Amino acid sequence: MSDIASGFPRNLAYNLKKLDAGFSKTKVKIIPDNQTANANQIIRFRITGNGIYDLRSLCMFMKGSAETSTANKAVHFPRYAASMIENISITANNTTLCSINGYNMLYNKLMDLEGADISQYTKRMASGERYDPSLNISMATTANTPITIVSNVAGTTSSDTNELLCVNNWLGLLGSCSTPCVDLADWGDLYINIQFAPNNVLWQTVDDADTALATLAGLKYTLSEIYMTIDRCSFQDPLYYNLKTEKLLSPEGLSVAYYDYFTAYASQVGKGSGVSLNFNVNSASLDQVIVMFRPEFYNDAEIKPLVLYGSTMADANKKTFSEVLANPAAFEGSGTTLLTGTPASGWTDQGDAYNQVYYFISNGANLSGSKFSINSVDIDPYSVPPIEVFNKVLQYTGFQNIDLGTAGLHPGCMSVYHFLKYYFVDICDLTNISGDNQFWISGLDGRAGGINVQYNAVFSGTNTGKNITPVAYCRSTKHLRINAGRMLSLDSPA
Repeated sequence: MSDIASGFPRNLAYNLKKLDAGFSKTKVKIIPDNQTANANQIIRFRITGNGIYDLRSLCMFMKGSAETSTANKAVHFPRYAASMIENISITANNTTLCSINGYNMLYNKLMDLEGADISQYTKRMASGERYDPSLNISMATTANTPITIVSNVAGTTSSDTNELLCVNNWLGLLGSCSTPCVDLADWGDLYINIQFAPNNVLWQTVDDADTALATLAGLKYTLSEIYMTIDRCSFQDPLYYNLKTEKLLSPEGLSVAYYDYFTAYASQVGKGSGVSLNFNVNSASLDQVIVMFRPEFYNDAEIKPLVLYGSTMADANKKTFSEVLANPAAFEGSGTTLLTGTPASGWTDQGDAYNQVYYFISNGANLSGSKFSINSVDIDPYSVPPIEVFNKVLQYTGFQNIDLGTAGLHPGCMSVYHFLKYYFVDICDLTNISGDNQFWISGLDGRAGGINVQYNAVFSGTNTGKNITPVAYCRSTKHLRINAGRMLSLDSPA
């Protein structure tokens, strides 16, 4: 009897599992076609098809420096290193496996709502994910003694230089593959194409004496020393490879599933006139429709300040993220100038504890109701009020059915009103949330005739005159079939 397991609960079971295959693992460094990049530039990584790679271990490292020729106006990087990725696409053997436009906006909303709990602070700061852009931490040496320097970024006149950045959480194929250890000998070389974000993702130092945002001459950021690392695995025993070859030669081949995101936009519209989004999706499994609202001036040439209460005050009064969190009653902001995009008499009251750049705000303030319909069938039987929208979001991101996992909300999202003001998303979920940690393909199948999605939102109050751009991200499960000879096929016909 090799173990005591059957018929007993786990806490009483004595059992072990041993991998009898001569397993080994090494770390591989991947150099892109260009190790230096600026705003909107595209670089390509190539993972050669010569082994089993663990996609869960993939990290992208880089150093970030920002600069401007405008005197005394420093510029800085946003929250999350992944905010620097505007678009991403992944191909293998001339087949596009995954393509996500507006990657950084989607990443910000999903991370804020399920992976940015305050308990993540030190881990995500030390790892280079840049959890808190209000602080600058560096190392120096005084009298042969190393010291750590912690400073308020908003109070400095120096732009970020050689900031250590790391992207170690991914959406799409890289973060949700049903078989995370994939043998690229069966796929061919895997190409990861990354387009970096525009300059708008940066933020500038502002003082309350400023009545207008500075036009930053010579503005640019540079990412240097860019590379990736990933674990490559192998077996000395041929058993695993023989079993896999047998499946590759069979008609059904090997099957892999993962998430991809289709992006749909509507024209900019005033809240007071009603907001609607109507589009068609062709998907074998439409899982979720995630709607958010980009504010009117998010893509302006003007670089805005950090959206954090006190970050724009006089230097002696500037606040850090932790200070605002420690006393939210004293440091809450009315935001009267925030959503207009231009300061009237300074920015002193804006930001609350959002602690991110204006580019990533989702402005759902003053929402009174929203509603989804699919193929003219009401998914929501009525216009759903904000408190129900928020609880839908908790439900549909709280069962580990989103790429990033569940670690809790960003601490700046301390009420439904903060949720509407900065973090807003509404989610229409079309899957069975099994909760059994298995990868289920259970979304709406639209291969027979396509899927029409209709979304409507109604606003009330004084904020209805603000313009927003509705954006929808449609999460679909893709099914990749792999046959011998590196034959790849996606979403077999119905």
